[in-house]
Amino acid sequence: MSTATFVFMIATYWVGGSGSTEGGKYLANGQLYNNKEFVAAHRTLPFGTILNVCLRRQCVAVVVKDRGPFLAKMDIERRIDLSYGAAKALGMLHDGRQRVRVSVPVPTPRPDIDQPAPGLAAR
Repeated sequence: MSTATFVFMIATYWVGGSGSTEGGKYLANGQLYNNKEFVAAHRTLPFGTILNVCLRRQCVAVVVKDRGPFLAKMDIERRIDLSYGAAKALGMLHDGRQRVRVSVPVPTPRPDIDQPAPGLAAR
């Protein structure tokens, strides 16, 4: 799977409110927060956007399901909040704020159904 251009963002883990490790609160899209899911919060990206977030050599795919972060003096396009599960998979629980690489995966085009698959001969 190829990816579009990537940007560097500052990631924190905070999705789900003050009890971010517990879950059970509602996200901005109306779903219940589960701390084991790979969820992200961003101020401007549409809900349902899938993002690849990479820190060092670890990468996870997260879905934007919440709004935030809401911090003073921040560049809203360059900040992202990650769920506890995504932050744990990236190994950033001890360092709550990290510079990560974020990219949007570009799906490969589907082959035409009418065309035979390459390498297969008609019988």
